[in-house]
Amino acid sequence: MTDNFYTIEAIPTTYQGIQFKSKLEAQTALFFDLCEIAWDYEINTFNLGYCSELPQYQPVTYYTPDFYLHGLQRWIETKGPEVYSEAYIKAALLAKHTSQLVQIWQGQVGHQEIWNLMMVKGRLRQWRETRLDRQFVQKSNIDNQRLQVILQQVTGWRFEK
Repeated sequence: MTDNFYTIEAIPTTYQGIQFKSKLEAQTALFFDLCEIAWDYEINTFNLGYCSELPQYQPVTYYTPDFYLHGLQRWIETKGPEVYSEAYIKAALLAKHTSQLVQIWQGQVGHQEIWNLMMVKGRLRQWRETRLDRQFVQKSNIDNQRLQVILQQVTGWRFEK
């Protein structure tokens, strides 16, 4: 630990035959499955073009979001306890590029903060939620009691090594 900063090492995890970069991503996929939400993992890498806010990626910024939820038409990026400005910038660029909702899920599944970025009438709109939005819950046809059972299943799941 240096300069009061620390990093949490991602643990590659396999679920449903897919190698995820982290256990958090695998837990998120399991959560979508239990909610019967169709998803794809890292299906597209976007060329977001030049971005002066990310000079380390010049001349072009590429971005591969973690999940795409077809029924909800949104992109999901999972992050641990810390989210750095680079993630917000890339998510904002993706929202602009796709004209779809982009969410950053920060923290453990079921206890995450959700950062939303979306283009509305040509302007970037951003807002934060501390629980899954109503559209997500309605589209997945689950009530609060079932959601709590699902979250317990996700927490106790034993993934492949």
